Amino acid sequence: MELYKRGKVVKMSTGTKDRKLALTKHAFTLATREWELARDNPVKRVSLARDNNVRDRWLDQYEERKLPDASPVWLQEIIIFATNAGMRLEEILSLRWKYVDLNRAVATIMKTKNKERRTIPLNQVVLGHSVKTVTIDNFHAAH
Repeated sequence: MELYKRGKVVKMSTGTKDRKLALTKHAFTLATREWELARDNPVKRVSLARDNNVRDRWLDQYEERKLPDASPVWLQEIIIFATNAGMRLEEILSLRWKYVDLNRAVATIMKTKNKERRTIPLNQVVLGHSVKTVTIDNFHAAH
């Protein structure tokens, strides 16, 4: 198992190895606890590797200008909002006007990917687009 983790048996990314190991651990846990097909879980004590495939990618100015035009019309406002507010798609789609404070120029995200609330500053581009376009609340009501 240790040779497998170090990549000596099969070459694959750390994340892929961790997912395969987690699946194997889960299968043995089911086999021992639920199905009583095994007495012990031999991979229970094998630790997962620390996955560090963090991507730090920014659009350059040219890409940021061209992306909305290269996208479907229904997606353009979302892209402009996302690139200017730094919000994830799920955060944007779940945003409601009651959580937007135009006076302070902030939006409060009640449930993020990390299950925490956070406040996002809104720049002039976002404020200009959000005021002149159909609200996301209306989009949800129509779809």
